[in-house]
Amino acid sequence: MITTTQMYWLTRLDRFSSDMPHWLVLVLIIIMFVTLFVALVKYDDSEDVYKLFRNVFFVGIVPVLLAIFVIMTFVPSTKEMAAILVIPKIVNNEKVQQAGDRLYQLAIEWMEELSPKKKEGAK
Repeated sequence: MITTTQMYWLTRLDRFSSDMPHWLVLVLIIIMFVTLFVALVKYDDSEDVYKLFRNVFFVGIVPVLLAIFVIMTFVPSTKEMAAILVIPKIVNNEKVQQAGDRLYQLAIEWMEELSPKKKEGAK
């Protein structure tokens, strides 16, 4: 028996391992360079540039990136949500399970009928 919660986590765990680390690092690097460029152009004093960069990065960018990460990781797409809702209903349906058993038995009988008969004298 499969539940919608199990389906949800099956779809989410793929995001943890494949997509998110690459996009998060790329966005972080782009934002850091843009912020540094703007800071260097706007201010001449290196101490002011450092303070501006630190404040913008830790106060503005880190929370935004964390929010993006959480949203992209835990909110399923429409296709994933459809699978989360529909697959457990199909798999757990008693009629589908009975039909699956019948199809399996039919396939076994069909394969036995079509299998070549061994010759009595040959090994």
